[in-house]
Amino acid sequence: MTELIDPGVKEGASRHVFRGSVWFIVSLGLGALGGFVFWWLAARLEPAATVGEASALFTAILFIAYLTSMGLPVAVAKYGALDHPATHSLWSWALVYTAATSLVGAVAFVWIAPTSFTEDLGAFGAWSGVAQVAFLFVMVTGMAYAVLVETRLATLRAWKWVVGRVAVLALGRLPLLFVTSLSSTAIGLVLLMAGAPALSGVIGVIALHWVTPRHNRQMRTLPDHARPALRFATVNWLGMLAAQAPQFTVPLIIATQVSSAENAAFYLAWSMTIVTFLVPQTIGQVVVAEGSRQEGSVDHKVWVGFLTALAAMTILALGALAFAPLATKIFGPAYALTGTILPPLIAAGIPWAVTAMLLARARVLANTGVTVAITVTFAVLGLGMVTVAGVEWGLQGAAWGWLVANVLAAMAAVLYTLAHHWRVKGLPTGGLLPFDVA
Repeated sequence: MTELIDPGVKEGASRHVFRGSVWFIVSLGLGALGGFVFWWLAARLEPAATVGEASALFTAILFIAYLTSMGLPVAVAKYGALDHPATHSLWSWALVYTAATSLVGAVAFVWIAPTSFTEDLGAFGAWSGVAQVAFLFVMVTGMAYAVLVETRLATLRAWKWVVGRVAVLALGRLPLLFVTSLSSTAIGLVLLMAGAPALSGVIGVIALHWVTPRHNRQMRTLPDHARPALRFATVNWLGMLAAQAPQFTVPLIIATQVSSAENAAFYLAWSMTIVTFLVPQTIGQVVVAEGSRQEGSVDHKVWVGFLTALAAMTILALGALAFAPLATKIFGPAYALTGTILPPLIAAGIPWAVTAMLLARARVLANTGVTVAITVTFAVLGLGMVTVAGVEWGLQGAAWGWLVANVLAAMAAVLYTLAHHWRVKGLPTGGLLPFDVA
């Protein structure tokens, strides 16, 4: 792994965007398959109520990780691509920062979580406050490390290591589902679903530490890049909160409003949706990492990323249509709703590809105004339309509301990008796009 510390590769810049995107799609595909098989086995082996409790607790962990990310994944993607000694120091400080915010998030969740929700978490709700905080802190910190390690590997163009980590996780935890002491309880299922990636995050941090030259490991003083990196991370943290708000908040809201059995059916569809939405999102991370290098046109990299994401999401949407009728046969009668709501949920990923790539472009160019506008619009439309349609027409209405919200958000992202370009460079004189993609 010692070759990982030198990210300077002189091949075509666009080729790296495509290669990195493809490797990440393979990684996400393995993760999705592993997650699908995991929840399928869990649904077959255990009662729906147990799976519902586990998914609710897992959702809570993801929610805390989302709130306490502090924009670090985007900052690591941007600054980790720089071949500079300060990069390693910034990486070390990012690990300390995310551990501290994870602890604050765990304490805050245990303190303010409504009693009705903690009761829905099964045995976890009966633990002492200290035990709850300790469990959540370990899970959230480990999963935060896993995300940062994956992003760091992306900036180093170590795609095979990204895929290898996911493959080990996807295959390694499946046999443990047949260990009754784990699979028969909601806590045990969460340990398998969240604990495994958390452990991989810690191992990844240790591995990256040992392959980093000793003279670059120092943390006695903050590097000169610390303040601009913190500002960039903070701005994008607010953007990430808005952009990911519907993805993390919707299942949390659903978990408090429906029965455990209904939540289990919904969560299966939503978990597959979130995985597919990660395709444009992670391709966007590749675009940010590669676009931050001084190699080639930023807009051309955005265009390559967009075409890759659009093709992938179209294939996934067609796959969801083909899979929908099989949901009941695969998961059982209790999961009929999963097949019904899955197609519109997955189809929303097509317009999301547009939004994600234009958001990545704004981040590369450090365009705060467009970043905030795109993410806030997406959050307002996503949460608003899902909530309103869900109240009016139930979970099926919520799924279609999610699709409509993404279409409108993509249209808004295009308008924001056009407006900024026209304001800076004037009206376009030709071509289909307002910026150069040649």
